[in-house]
Amino acid sequence: MKRTTTVFSSLLLVILLLAPVTEIVAQIVHIDPIAITPKTRVKPTTSATDSTYWATLGLSNVPPFVPVYLNADTTGSTTAATGFTWVLTAKPTGSTATLFGAKSTTTEPTTANSSVNFKPDSVGMYIVTVTVAPSNASHTDTVIVEKYAGVSATYPGCGVCHAANYNTWKTSNHATIYNRALRGMIEAEGVPGAVNGVYKESSCAKCHTTGYDKSANNGNYGYLAYKSGWDTTWHKGYAEYQGEDIIPYGDSTAVKLMNSTYPQLVNVATIGCESCHGPMADHPTDSANKYKRGKTFAAGACNYCHDSSTKHSIGAQHASSNHGKMPVNGHASNIGCYPCHSGTAFVKFVNKGADTTGIWSQWSIAADGDYPVTCAVCHDPHDGSKPAQLRTVTAPAKFKNGQTIPPPVSGSSAGRVCMTCHSGRYSANTRITTTAPYYGFTDRFGPHYSVQTDMLLGYNAYQYGDTTITGISTHAGLKDECATCHMPMTSAGTPKHTFSMTDTTGGVHDVVDACKDCHGANITKFDDIKAGADYDRDGKIEGVQSEIAGLLALVKSKLPKDAAGQPVSMRVDSLKVKNQPKTIQDIYNYYFVVDDFSNGMHNTKYAVALLTKAMGWTLTDVKMVSQKVPTAFELGQNYPNPFNPSTSISFSIPQQEHVVIAIYDMLGKEVNRIVDNTMAAGTFKATWKGDAQNGEKVPSGVYFYRIQAGSFSAAKKMLMLK
Repeated sequence: MKRTTTVFSSLLLVILLLAPVTEIVAQIVHIDPIAITPKTRVKPTTSATDSTYWATLGLSNVPPFVPVYLNADTTGSTTAATGFTWVLTAKPTGSTATLFGAKSTTTEPTTANSSVNFKPDSVGMYIVTVTVAPSNASHTDTVIVEKYAGVSATYPGCGVCHAANYNTWKTSNHATIYNRALRGMIEAEGVPGAVNGVYKESSCAKCHTTGYDKSANNGNYGYLAYKSGWDTTWHKGYAEYQGEDIIPYGDSTAVKLMNSTYPQLVNVATIGCESCHGPMADHPTDSANKYKRGKTFAAGACNYCHDSSTKHSIGAQHASSNHGKMPVNGHASNIGCYPCHSGTAFVKFVNKGADTTGIWSQWSIAADGDYPVTCAVCHDPHDGSKPAQLRTVTAPAKFKNGQTIPPPVSGSSAGRVCMTCHSGRYSANTRITTTAPYYGFTDRFGPHYSVQTDMLLGYNAYQYGDTTITGISTHAGLKDECATCHMPMTSAGTPKHTFSMTDTTGGVHDVVDACKDCHGANITKFDDIKAGADYDRDGKIEGVQSEIAGLLALVKSKLPKDAAGQPVSMRVDSLKVKNQPKTIQDIYNYYFVVDDFSNGMHNTKYAVALLTKAMGWTLTDVKMVSQKVPTAFELGQNYPNPFNPSTSISFSIPQQEHVVIAIYDMLGKEVNRIVDNTMAAGTFKATWKGDAQNGEKVPSGVYFYRIQAGSFSAAKKMLMLK
């Protein structure tokens, strides 16, 4: 008994001793640099001026005399932090820098401060440590401070070692923007017959150059321009209007003046390497810290300029989007989710040209960290050869679902970026036609969510063996594909980066800007776009989204349901669809339309075809030729005539009517009914494939077709030859 008691006491002591260890493990802390944008900056004192305080990139290599902001990130901790202790544990000899509390104060940090700031005053290394209570978990970070060198193709410039990136960068809008500004080209670019441009050095140059702090002698453009007098000299002689200088379009006077008289400015009078990567004057010779320089996919480097309260508000737009808020933990730790749930993995995928192996684990994120879909994920900062510097998977590479990536429409590549991830992960035919044990499904009876590309281009749903609907598209030919609708131009003249088709400004409403070009200026919501026919056959023609909703409801009503009342979709309910291949096909297409999330707007034709077939209805091949309201009923002559194997029949109706077009043989027997639906006013074209109602081909001979639309009726003759 004594031995038992002793053992129990020993175990209890071990448990008690381990308790604090558990507490330590439950807390995690990491120091993250904070990016401060023009929109989010707060002056440290009321007397601070813009000339001494601008914005920061959020990197660990910074210029002297510019504030550094650090945050103690405790993400992943299971125990809440009760306090933070910050210490500047090392700094260069002679530095008097000290830590301050929150970013808007100049007081010493307290234990309540999860973020601090300091202003480095010397070149060298600063080491900062934070300890979090109650566990005393800590983290130490190094901040490298050096001056700007400017971008150049000669030593010690970046172009020597990084020639490939330098050579593509130098043709980009970033590289040439200040040069174009001095020549009056920025505001006037794309304006036919432009003769003048305008530029305001005091505000615009902050972002169009490398670094801008007039009070900081660290090699930045702002200081050099101020000390040399360039900022008040270059525009003398030009006319002025409301504080902006009017420059003759293409005039190179100011550029020549800089090159000849102010050569110290040339390498920083551009958005160069250090604008995004931070200052690197010592980089070529500092081998010990060579790889500690700024290299990140975080949005801070871009938002230094692209997040202000004026027209450059792209940063705030993106931050509010699902892309900007997309969590990476969890999804990105699963190799099956690469590269779409990790920005770094996506870039590797694009740079490799596509998933050529079928194994996405090759797009590991370990080396570069894990980021959501930030600016540099879609846009390549180094490559000026592509429109908007967009990263693009080159055709004929393949999507994850096995579909070949089609060539861009009209030479545009904007939609290629979206399509890379917004396409189904699976091949519908491969997963549905396998019969055992779950008809090819491992865990679900539907597509893997993002099927927008498949829907838009009209493929990779289950088509019930009908190849005639492959490739049918409502929005074929959109110049910028996805970006045409999801990134309309704002009033400031920049593409909107919320990507959402719903706007909450002044109340929730649909973003229909792009729709108006084709569907009329009076469109205020998506459902104002009327369907061409009564797709759900409820006796009335509604908006496209309402018609698709009606069809979805009909399909859903005939499918087996799970415990939540939704069509079964997971293997746990496999017994409900055992030996029912048609039911599984219908389930797949139901979720294909639902998971497209556009309610039929991406591709009404394809969505209607899939749901109509799921209902077991005959798919009518009718296309609207024109929404312009005709002045009278009309039935056109079929073309071609004679025909084989199919022919088109055009007809016009000046008002909504139930339309029936039937085919008859020489004996007056009805062979097929190719139209039997309520139609909106317009001009249409129906196709007869020379088949009977049961699908069998009819013999050669003379046939008649007759239209009945309200009180209007007409008939014509046609000849089929084999």
